[in-house]
Amino acid sequence: MRSAREPVGPIYLVACLLLGGSAQGIWSNMLLQIAGVLIIAWAAATGPAEPLTRAARQLLWIVLASLVVVGVQLVPLPGSMWPDLGGREAVERSRTAHHLRPRSSAYENLASSTGGGDNAT
Repeated sequence: MRSAREPVGPIYLVACLLLGGSAQGIWSNMLLQIAGVLIIAWAAATGPAEPLTRAARQLLWIVLASLVVVGVQLVPLPGSMWPDLGGREAVERSRTAHHLRPRSSAYENLASSTGGGDNAT
């Protein structure tokens, strides 16, 4: 099994160099992405050729923990939880002290930062 695994990376890299990188080559880009997902799935399903060392296992756990942290941050909070989060009072005090009104959209934030919006209430 190890002999089949060794050339997969270099072959895929050459395929990426020859077929990828063009905005007009959508079909080749799609094939490269599908092939990449299949290679990752195959590598995950077959497992390592030899057992991992202790340092490699620790690194794997750190990578997995980092992915979990990123995944948890992508989950949106319900609207009812936002008022209970800390630090909101300081933001509101700062807004009232500077006579700023709360913005309702990212567009208003962008417009006010470039001088195109009205901050005064």
